[in-house]
Amino acid sequence: MIRVKLILLVIALTCTSLYGQKKMPIAVVELFTSEGCSSCPAADELLKEIATKRENEGKPFIALAFHVTYWNHLGWVDQYSNEAFTDRQKTYASALKQPQLYTPQAVINGAHEFVGSNAMAFRDTLAKAEKRKSSYIIEAHAKQRGDSIEIEYLVDSESKNQVMNIAIVEKNSEHNVTRGENKNRTLKHFNVVREFKTVNLKTKDVIMFAKVKDLPITNMEVVLYVQHKKTMRISGAAKTSVSE
Repeated sequence: MIRVKLILLVIALTCTSLYGQKKMPIAVVELFTSEGCSSCPAADELLKEIATKRENEGKPFIALAFHVTYWNHLGWVDQYSNEAFTDRQKTYASALKQPQLYTPQAVINGAHEFVGSNAMAFRDTLAKAEKRKSSYIIEAHAKQRGDSIEIEYLVDSESKNQVMNIAIVEKNSEHNVTRGENKNRTLKHFNVVREFKTVNLKTKDVIMFAKVKDLPITNMEVVLYVQHKKTMRISGAAKTSVSE
């Protein structure tokens, strides 16, 4: 009898951890950047600076650095760049009615864009974005299973108009650039997106990734965020470390 009560208590606490949470304002920052762009290192540094400040203040903040491909033909091929990330920026350009792509571009909550190296614009846009509370509460867990990363999530509701984005990020890295606009510089990167998937939103799901080569789980984080299919507005987010 005692064992049954204990199991029921654990279940109740698990439910409370998800459904008892308050829906707080969120801040998901997607930075479109490149190692081939001389203006981008300042944006990378600013992203980490603000993320660190927010973490110290206990405020919700999720940072993602997407490395795009269109600088690769100018003398230096960015090892983190991915055509899918360029396509993602194009989707934002259409949704936000931007005439052209540029770096460094930051997008907050899928709704506000600005030059990612502009500290004043960053703080002003962040304050504007945070006036809107999240619509979804997400609980997530990630575990390494052999050569795979298994990510399980729970959401308090689902919608056909929403998708779930899942990113595996490299928290910190340094890379020597020998050609291009950043020639002979050692660039420091923060929360670089290494793998990315978008799936239809469900109340619960399990997503599998192949383990990223040369990325230890101690330097890895998983980010999940809910986004409207058409407007691109982000309405819920979470992040988790990866356990063995």
